[in-house]
Amino acid sequence: MAVKSLFSCRIVDISSYNATPVKDLDVCYSEFRSSAVAKVPVVRIFGSTPTGQKTCLHVHGVFPYIFVPSPVTNPSPSYLQQLASSIDQALQLSLGGNGLKSDQHHVFKISVVKGTPMYGYHEVKDLFLKIYLYNPAMTKKLSELLVAGVVMGTVLQPHEAHIPFVLQMMIDYNLYGMNFIHLSSIKFRSARERVTPERSRSRSFSSPPLLSPTSPFSSSLVPTPSQQVWDVDGLPGSMIVCVPRVSECELEVDALAVDILNKEQTSVAGEGFPGLAAVWEEERERRKRLGLRDSLTPPPSPDRERSSTELPEMTAAFATIIEERLGQSEDDMSLSRVAAE
Repeated sequence: MAVKSLFSCRIVDISSYNATPVKDLDVCYSEFRSSAVAKVPVVRIFGSTPTGQKTCLHVHGVFPYIFVPSPVTNPSPSYLQQLASSIDQALQLSLGGNGLKSDQHHVFKISVVKGTPMYGYHEVKDLFLKIYLYNPAMTKKLSELLVAGVVMGTVLQPHEAHIPFVLQMMIDYNLYGMNFIHLSSIKFRSARERVTPERSRSRSFSSPPLLSPTSPFSSSLVPTPSQQVWDVDGLPGSMIVCVPRVSECELEVDALAVDILNKEQTSVAGEGFPGLAAVWEEERERRKRLGLRDSLTPPPSPDRERSSTELPEMTAAFATIIEERLGQSEDDMSLSRVAAE
C-alpha cells in the first residue's frame, strides 16, 4: 500500500545543533532521569521542496547514542540509574567541573537491547546497553572514559561510537544526501513576509522536476500532497508553531523524527547511490516533458585490458608474483584432490 507524504524536502545540507526544548516538539522532561531537560539536539536540513521552495527543516526527537556490552546479566533500573550518574560525574570531571555536582545531566536515558557482536562466533545475542546523550559532542569523550575504566570502575568497550551523529541519524532513517526526506506531519514557522503561490511560481530560478511515481526510489511513496506550493500565511493555526525563525529561507519547518517515512522506501538493486539515482531520474522526467527521447542511460565503464607494458614497473612485478602464487595454489589443490581419491 502506497504511503503519502505531506511534505518532502531535498537534503542538500545537513547539520545539528543543541537548543532549548520546545513544547510539543521536544522532550521537555526525562522520565528516566526524573528531571527537566535543559538542552536537546536538533537536526537541521537545508534544501528545497519538489516545487522549488527553499526550506530550512528542523527535525526533533533524535538523540546520539552508543552501545556498550552489559556488565551484568540482568540490568535493573537502579543499576541503569547508577550507571547514568557515574557517566555524568565522569564527564563533569573531564570537563573541569565538580564531579560531585550532578545537577547537569549528560545522559538522556539508557535502554537494554540485544545484539550480535561483529567479531567472533556467537550462538545467541548478547545484552548491550544503549546510552543516549543530550550533546553529540560528548560521544568521543564518553568513549575515552569508558575504555579507561573511569565509569563504574569497569572497562567498557563502546560500539558505534565512531559514527558521527548526523550520519547515524541518516542511517537509522534511510536518508541520503541529495535525496528527499518525506514527512507525514509538519509544523510551519510564521513567515516574515507574505509569499503567495503566484510569487512562488514567478521566481527567477527554475523549479526542479518532480519524482516520477514509477521511480525506483519512490515506489512505496507517492508524494503528491508534498508537490504543492505552500503559502504559510494561508495555513490554519494548527499547522503553525510559535517558534522564532532562524533562517532566511522561504519556508521554515519543524518535524518529529517519528514522522519520517523514508524507512518505508524501497530501492531497486543495481541503481547505485539513491541520492544520485534520484537526480538521474529527475533529469529523465525533465527530458520527457520537453519531448526529448534520450533515455539518459549512464554509459558503462570502459573495458580495461590488463597489459604489463601499461603498468608501472613495480606494479607489473607484483602482479606477476601474485599470478605465479595463485597458479601454485591451484596446483597444490589439484594434488590434494588426487591424493584424497
